[in-house]
Formats: sequence, C-alpha cells, structure tokens
Amino acid sequence: MWKWLRNRQRKLRSQKPLPHFLSRLIKRPDLSTWLTDAARVKLINHARNMVAEKNWEGLSGLVVTEEMKWKIALQASRLTLGFDDSPFDSIQSILIYPSTYVAPQQTKLGHIVVESSSLRLGEAWKRGPIVLAWEDIQREWEGHEPFHNVVIHEFSHVLDMANGDADGMPVIENPALARNWISLIPQQFAQLVQRLHSGHSDIINSYGATNLAEFFAVSTEAFFSSPRLFNIWHPELAQLYQQYFGHTFYSTSWPLHPQYSMINPSQFTASQTSDYLSSHRYLNHERYLVG
Repeated sequence: MWKWLRNRQRKLRSQKPLPHFLSRLIKRPDLSTWLTDAARVKLINHARNMVAEKNWEGLSGLVVTEEMKWKIALQASRLTLGFDDSPFDSIQSILIYPSTYVAPQQTKLGHIVVESSSLRLGEAWKRGPIVLAWEDIQREWEGHEPFHNVVIHEFSHVLDMANGDADGMPVIENPALARNWISLIPQQFAQLVQRLHSGHSDIINSYGATNLAEFFAVSTEAFFSSPRLFNIWHPELAQLYQQYFGHTFYSTSWPLHPQYSMINPSQFTASQTSDYLSSHRYLNHERYLVG
C-alpha cells in the first residue's frame, strides 16, 4: 500500500514544472553531454524525488535552499542510473553543515575506548542520516576538486551498507558480477596499498587504502569524476563499475589532459604522476566517517 501511494505521488510530481534553475545546473558535462537523453530524464526524476521526499536540514545556522538540494540530489542520483528504482529510498534525512565540522570520535585501544573529536567532510550511517559539508560540495561543483566528490563518496557508503556493515560489497543481484566483485575488489585494493607504499601516486586518493569500504567509496569518486582517465589507470575496475552502475548510459567521457592523453599509467614516473595530480588540485581528504 505504501509503495503504491509513493509511486502515485511520484507520478503526479513528474507532471509538475521543474525549477527554473535546473537548466543552468545540468549544463555540467557529467549531467548533460556525458548522458544519453534517456539517462538524463531518469537522473532528473530520481533527483526530483530525492528533493521532495527527504528531510533536508541545515546545521550550525545554514539555510538550505532548493537549489542546494538539487545540486546534492543530482550528484547522488548519478549513482542510481543502473537501477530501476533509486537505492536511496531508505534514507530519511540529509543534514548539511556550512563547512568542515567537528564531530565526536571513539577509538578502541584493546579494552579501552578513547573519546576524541575529528574534522569531517561527511558521514554516512547505517539506518541513519547522510551528513555533508556544503563548502566542499560547492567547491567540487565549481570544478576545484577533481577526482573528489563528497556526495558520491557518502552515498556510495549507503550502497555498501544496504546488506549490512560497510565492507566494500554492496548488494549485487547478478551472480557472475558478484563473484567478479568479490575477487577483483580485494585485489585492486591490495595493488593500491602496494603502489602507495612504493611512493607512487594514483588517480584513487590515498584514503582509499584505509580499508575495503573506503576503497569502494574513494574509487567510485574517481570513476564518476573522470571515467575515461579512470579506465586508463584501472581498466578492470572500470569495467566492473560500468556493469554495476550501468555506466553504458553515458554517451561520452571527460577529455584527458593533453600532456598525458596518450600515456599509459604504467609509464608514468613518480614525478609525472605527482605533477599531473597536483596540477588538478588532487588533495588528500581523510575526513570522512562511515558507521
């Protein structure tokens, strides 16, 4: 009964005019020229439902506008294009701080629990809200944070926790894809750890080497930020994510930096890689929390 009512409300909502600012927001390549027409319609419908159905709350005095809601919902809905229904229907609330915020933290040292605090950009909780820092979202929206997207990061954790704790293994209905995932993700994670320990950089931020859950979230950020460049660095992982996220919806890909467009990542020297990532303001963000 509840699902029938929700679907009826969504159908009625789809007949209402879209906000005037949407035409400006979807000029971003990843929301327009990267997408087929059918995918763009699906993206907008999923985003519209998220804007209407979630409880949006600004914290520390932040006033959340409709445009802010749409910017977040459009980013999150990019993860849903391979699903018939949005996998984020279970989320009740999206809480937004003005900027990086301080939150309590517990660390277990044997039988001792140490209470402390930490700076964070976002949080995702099982059966809880999504927490985001608006300043970081806006910086990414304006193009200042390539390969980094806190919205995609936290909503990736939601996908991961759909079947339990965050462990880098989301719900996958296709048995063959699930088997490939179980084999490939730990392998790719180990390769990232080894690469970083050897002093090399990677398109996947070093925070992805924390554990399998963070590897999934951070690599998903990189995948959606520049799918073609990601495919050059991690072709097997790119293919896996294309299958899972339904990335065949995308019609084109982000152009590569001309200096490195023809270079295989295995040929990158440490200095070339560092220079390339630094030139794209590739920062190391270690301020997430998943629980």
